[in-house]
Amino acid sequence: MLEGGRAAGALLLPRERRTAVLLVAATPVHLAISMGWAALLATALPRGREPAWGLAGGMLIATLDLALIGRRIPSIRRLPQGRQWADHVAYGLSVGLVLRARRSGRARKSTIDDSALLPSLKPGGFVRSNVIQAIEHLRDQRASG
Repeated sequence: MLEGGRAAGALLLPRERRTAVLLVAATPVHLAISMGWAALLATALPRGREPAWGLAGGMLIATLDLALIGRRIPSIRRLPQGRQWADHVAYGLSVGLVLRARRSGRARKSTIDDSALLPSLKPGGFVRSNVIQAIEHLRDQRASG
């Protein structure tokens, strides 16, 4: 269960073996990678069918992260690949769901000024966790329909 976090921490601290240290190191690494991919997807995904395009984007990210780059990094290469691919696809889908909601104006307005926190991650600011936003969006959709 912690293998992915340990692998992300090992990107920053390749000689470290203690789980707690690797998990702490993984936090900024995983956050930066996730935010970077989210910003790229927000820019690259065309309007309309964002969830489907996000799913495809997640598969492309998995190909790059796991098959091309990850195979050269032992801690990533050792990860259970099926679970990692599924995680990447779910990530892409969740970004697509959030983009669809934000672009259509259905997303709840954030009480945080996203642009002041991360101005480089426009369109519309992408600070709140895309997974949380996707879950909130689905919950709101169920409640209204």
